[in-house]
Amino acid sequence: MISVTQYRALAKRPRKASGKFRDRQMTALIDYLTGLGYDVKTEHKFHPDRKWRFDIAIPSLKIAIEYEGVYGGGKSRHTTKGGYTGDCDKYNEAQILGWRVLRFTARNVKGAKEMIGRAAG
Repeated sequence: MISVTQYRALAKRPRKASGKFRDRQMTALIDYLTGLGYDVKTEHKFHPDRKWRFDIAIPSLKIAIEYEGVYGGGKSRHTTKGGYTGDCDKYNEAQILGWRVLRFTARNVKGAKEMIGRAAG
């Protein structure tokens, strides 16, 4: 797991265009959640046996936020049969363990704040 400060530092590193957009969106979301007083974790390992991690998590509420990199051009692991199947396994296990997993892409991440608020109750 990396700290929010470390994530912000990584987000400032030069990346390809789609990566920069993701980093800006995720950093803004982390800042928003932190500002609301949530203890936000990035790259949070949630499974006792597997190495699976959530992009962003609020462990106290068991809310996970995943940014799916399916837009922005190029091939994504999420769009291959094996990658998609692996994601399904990860999300199913997370739900069995009591997590609510919210998934976003570049096209719908703008609605993340409202949806996370609804999930947090």
